Amino acid sequence: MERRKILIATKTYPSISTKYQETVCTAGVLLDDDEKPVQWIRIYPIRFRQLDFDKRYPRWSIISAKIERNEKDYREESFRIDDSSIEVIRKIDTSKNWEERKALVLPLEFKSILDIKEQGKSLGIIKPQTIKKYFWKKEIEREWKPKQQAILDQMDLFEPSVQLDKIPYKFGYEFFF
Repeated sequence: MERRKILIATKTYPSISTKYQETVCTAGVLLDDDEKPVQWIRIYPIRFRQLDFDKRYPRWSIISAKIERNEKDYREESFRIDDSSIEVIRKIDTSKNWEERKALVLPLEFKSILDIKEQGKSLGIIKPQTIKKYFWKKEIEREWKPKQQAILDQMDLFEPSVQLDKIPYKFGYEFFF
């Protein structure tokens, strides 16, 4: 594993995993030593709520951690992380009209979703011309499935269990290029 700097852009809500109990996927920007953007990366799996508090990185922070390509995932942006190596370096604020955030993310902007796919990527950002609408709808299944709940109910002698509520909604956007 190699120690690298990563700008954390977003992370998913925890999902249920038979191997990890619960895990999140994090998307970020791999940075060079001078903190210039190199590429989008996906870091998975991370047992975020089981991390020590000083390692629980917020969105829009730069972290340093040991990572390696996840050979079990065909997507070139997928990496694994050594949880114990995470160091939060600093948080990127929104001053000067998000200047620093834009400098780290916009150089990696794609023209379209098709452009992302044509370049063989599975992660990227685009700028829609118009956001037509933001929507949400109630999930049909408002509780965890029995198999998922059984995983959550498993006790661990070394880690206290913290309830994970299921979000009973789906969210989305409609947009135009």
